[in-house]
Amino acid sequence: MTGTAEAGSRVEVVVLNSDQSVAQTLTVTNSLVGTNWSIPLSKTQIDNLGQGPHSIKVVATDSAGNVASSAPVSFTVDTVLPTTPTLVRPIASDDVINLVESNSGVLLSGTSEANSSTQVSFINSNGVVDRKSTRLNSSHA
Repeated sequence: MTGTAEAGSRVEVVVLNSDQSVAQTLTVTNSLVGTNWSIPLSKTQIDNLGQGPHSIKVVATDSAGNVASSAPVSFTVDTVLPTTPTLVRPIASDDVINLVESNSGVLLSGTSEANSSTQVSFINSNGVVDRKSTRLNSSHA
């Protein structure tokens, strides 16, 4: 994470849970260069947040004790692999696309995790991907 603050300020990054309770407070130390600051989030810190929505706000305190706070910025932690997608079989009622079906088209269907991106790869008889089709799924699986 990076941002700016008044030179010489004490900067804290406050990570909030979805209910706006404080999950973590990170103090920027030795990272304020002029008015720019940065702070890394480690894997452990991210794991400790848990899955789901969070927000971050930055609080700067200058040498006179004046405090300024940024508006919260929302983000979501989602480090869990999506569910395994499925393809409904048989394709074209018998797993063979004949001339009539080829001319009129065949509908492929299946399921995948809501709000995920699903890629269908068409692999030829040599095991080489001929083409791919990708679709962003809506909130319905």
